[in-house]
Amino acid sequence: MNVPGTRTVTTQLLQIRSLTAEQAVGGGVLALAALCVIGAAIELSTTSMDVIAVPLLALLFVALAGAAWYCRRTAGTLDREMVAVCVLALISIAFLLVMPEWFYGHDINAIIHRSFFDSVALAVVGTWGASQGIYLFLGGTPSARDISRYPIVLLPVVAVAVAYTMILGRVVDKGIPNLTLDAVTSIYRQTTTNEAGVVFEGGLRNQIIGSVLHIILTVAIALPIGVGAGMYIAEYPGIIARVITISAQMLRAISLFIIGSAAVNMVLWANHLTTTNPFSELVRGVYSANGGYSYPGAGSMLLGACFVSLLVIPVIARATEEGLRSVPREIREGSMALGATDGHGLLNIYLPWAFPVILTGVFVGAAEAAGATAIMVFVAGTGEYGVGPLHPATTLDVVIFQDRFGSKNFMGAMGKYQYTAAFLLLMITLAFTSAALWVKARAWRKYKGVYTT
Repeated sequence: MNVPGTRTVTTQLLQIRSLTAEQAVGGGVLALAALCVIGAAIELSTTSMDVIAVPLLALLFVALAGAAWYCRRTAGTLDREMVAVCVLALISIAFLLVMPEWFYGHDINAIIHRSFFDSVALAVVGTWGASQGIYLFLGGTPSARDISRYPIVLLPVVAVAVAYTMILGRVVDKGIPNLTLDAVTSIYRQTTTNEAGVVFEGGLRNQIIGSVLHIILTVAIALPIGVGAGMYIAEYPGIIARVITISAQMLRAISLFIIGSAAVNMVLWANHLTTTNPFSELVRGVYSANGGYSYPGAGSMLLGACFVSLLVIPVIARATEEGLRSVPREIREGSMALGATDGHGLLNIYLPWAFPVILTGVFVGAAEAAGATAIMVFVAGTGEYGVGPLHPATTLDVVIFQDRFGSKNFMGAMGKYQYTAAFLLLMITLAFTSAALWVKARAWRKYKGVYTT
């Protein structure tokens, strides 16, 4: 005899049992996928654990194959994405089994250990497998499929964050110990000559001063041009404004090496001029040595600032344009209703309103100027003979480059300061970013608070 409601209760119990089994299968896949991701981090940090990659991938393959069979049995259809993960796991296992311990050749200027490929395979297959585990654990619904995409989306973000953390950690760890008072107050120079040859001592004073001067000159050149371009684009739309916009976008798209090559060509052209030509001094720079005699350099600080400003002008122009476009229509209409001319409204109302955004663009451009290594290394020198707008260019960027590819004397004296220079550049960039945020907040309250009350 059938008791009323018995069939309904039985159906509910079967559904609960099925859901629990699905969660168990998804949880198992998710746990093994998490182990693969953890194994990828271990493989990336050491070469002694490369034996764990194949077993972990094999276990994950078995779990995924079981999950695919379970889905086929319960849903009646084969989950193609789960099968694709299984195939990828098999291909990765086969590739790692035939991979030699060291990989070299094939036009690769390096020797790569097998653990690097192990970590890549574990991270990719593990992340995709975790996505499938989450999908099953949440019930295999369409909403669960959407949520299961999060590991795949977060993998590049986490990878970049880990890479940056490792780089910053290395810079801080190796840069701070050599950041001494003697390092920031001494300069790179020739000290004595002995039987072994010329002896040089190291120091970062001229490079630090040169970086600060380089930023000041770059901003001084880029600020009026960038603000003027942004004002014209925002306030006077038309053909000329579109040309300026396209030109600014093209400047941002130009490779740093092309700009650096243009700077070198400018110096080579100046070499054909006489040494006493004023334009030659502006381009090449001049320093005094050997009893006060003047010698031409390979590029002045002013020349470097002019070419780096090509990168900063679009940033300031864009910030100015956005700041002026953010002025409310009511303020513009009120200004015109009170009889203010376009010039008066622009200088006394619109620009003060846009000032916080413009200031942020200036600080962002200054931070970019500080790190324009690819341009400055083309024209900069060692800073041995002083710093000035018409002196040969020298910055902290050059220390990082010259310590690896410079002269033997420079590498011997300044090699220990390579990470210190990188740390100082990091601090300069962080200081400009923090200052931009702080000044923007203060200026925003000052200039816009009256309109938001």
